[in-house]
Amino acid sequence: MYLNSMKGKFHYHKNLIILGGSLGFLAILLGAYGAHTLAPQVDEATYEAFETAVKYQMYHAFLAVIVGGFSFLPKKTALLIFSFILLGILCFSGSIYGLATADMTGYNYARFSFITPLGGFFLMGAWITLIVQTIRIKAA
Repeated sequence: MYLNSMKGKFHYHKNLIILGGSLGFLAILLGAYGAHTLAPQVDEATYEAFETAVKYQMYHAFLAVIVGGFSFLPKKTALLIFSFILLGILCFSGSIYGLATADMTGYNYARFSFITPLGGFFLMGAWITLIVQTIRIKAA
């Protein structure tokens, strides 16, 4: 199989696929929670913000799985993209999840709202890294 032919080089690529699968699973779980539990308890703007966090998490889950299958990317690039996606989702989606559920948890996440745009920059970093590193690859 294709993945078995990448032994040695596959470690970081495998981690990207595992990250993508995990983020995708959690996005579905959180999306269901949002639709069935959170939506009736919060205002429309809060629910829409929560949905945005779930969507971005799922988009980047797909990105991680797809990039994990790119054998032409060096390990260093795969690790960098992995790090950007993980940090980006933790900061971007995680902070929005916290803010959206603050009334239910009783915790004031507002003081961490500065983390949301930082997470956005990490997510953009994953895309920029993919673009730049792909451009740098020399044709065989």
